[in-house]
Amino acid sequence: MTFSFDPATELGKMRLLVSDTDSTRQILQDEDLQAFVAIAGHYWPGAAMALDSIATNEVLTQKVLTIMGTSTDGAKVAKELRSRAKQLREDFKMFGPVTELGFATAEMPDGVFSREEMLLKQYKRGF
Repeated sequence: MTFSFDPATELGKMRLLVSDTDSTRQILQDEDLQAFVAIAGHYWPGAAMALDSIATNEVLTQKVLTIMGTSTDGAKVAKELRSRAKQLREDFKMFGPVTELGFATAEMPDGVFSREEMLLKQYKRGF
């Protein structure tokens, strides 16, 4: 398993979104991130899937523990991670790549009467 961080690549961008950029405290391997990209189709929702996966691992491993006066709450950490994943999904919907091509029409009057007709139609449409 490998760990690489180059912000110019999709995996590097995913690592930035997931905050997994420190090679000494790595959370996910490159192969994990590549699998999330393959499933999601883009690195942005792939990062959200990665955060959901990390959240699930937090709940399964940490739970709520108190040992010698120190406590951990995996459920609280998981809630924050899932909240971040939800925000990433919303950001992707708003700012992500355009997948559909738009269609536009233009009215081009070729005389005085057609220009008046065009202006009348625009007025009726509220332009």
